[in-house]
Amino acid sequence: ACTDIFFTDDDESRLKGAYRITDLPDGYEVLDVTSNPTMIQTVYGVMNDSSQPTISLQQYDEAPNILSYNTEELKESNVTVQGENAVCLTGDTVNVIIWPKDGLYFEISSVLDVDSLVELANSVRR
Repeated sequence: ACTDIFFTDDDESRLKGAYRITDLPDGYEVLDVTSNPTMIQTVYGVMNDSSQPTISLQQYDEAPNILSYNTEELKESNVTVQGENAVCLTGDTVNVIIWPKDGLYFEISSVLDVDSLVELANSVRR
């Protein structure tokens, strides 16, 4: 199968400014990048191995109006990421960390344990 991806000049320049996870687990690589005018999402995983969990990194240009999570199924706590206070939501099916940095807002999510997510979040760089 073949997929054609087209970029406008604005999309291409936005993606050049995208932050990335720089210390990925062995075998992980970028599987997909999507964007809209206020957000860039990069999904990481192990190519051709769906048994490995994916990792999603979302970069917001400004504080999102709302991020909705079912907090009946998630426990909220605080962690530190890159010297910033971060919200950590933990559950049976997903763990999420949300933090501000450089005037942007980031969200990393996966089924990986919280300690692993904090390590990955600490490696996010432009």
